[in-house]
Amino acid sequence: MAVFRSRAMNTEILNSGLSASDCKNVFDWFQAVEARFSRFLPESELSRINSHAGDATRLSEPFAELLFEALRYTEETGGLFHPFLGSVINHLGYNQSFEKIYSSEIPVLHFLENESKQAEPVQFDLERRILKISKKELLDFGGIAKGWGVQKITLDLIRKKRTSGLVDAGGDLMA
Repeated sequence: MAVFRSRAMNTEILNSGLSASDCKNVFDWFQAVEARFSRFLPESELSRINSHAGDATRLSEPFAELLFEALRYTEETGGLFHPFLGSVINHLGYNQSFEKIYSSEIPVLHFLENESKQAEPVQFDLERRILKISKKELLDFGGIAKGWGVQKITLDLIRKKRTSGLVDAGGDLMA
């Protein structure tokens, strides 16, 4: 069985068992996910929202959906997963894509617990899709956007009655 490869979100996207048309749709989908959720693309929706930190900002439906999931995971994990570490991660030097970072030394995150207790609360109105975040807590979805993207595109393929195939985005996979 042929495996088709593409790159998006700084990871390899693999498809197997899908038609050429479905593969193209998967690759296009991940390009769109990257364009919306990357903090390294200045024109992404995530970058726009972070640049308006402190202001109420309207979200697209997909952005609101992923944010809701991220907040749910934050609660379920007791804060082990946290989508509002953008400013902390930037401060540590992870302010560009991995392939552009030259230093192999990454400081340890000893201050995260204290930082999150001092932060202003996030205001998120899911129904109206309005978000207000603190300038101290910028969004960074990290790998959750890839996993969410795999789930969404796989569900789309299932709705189209596809009976076989695999979608893999850097280890987030569904068959």
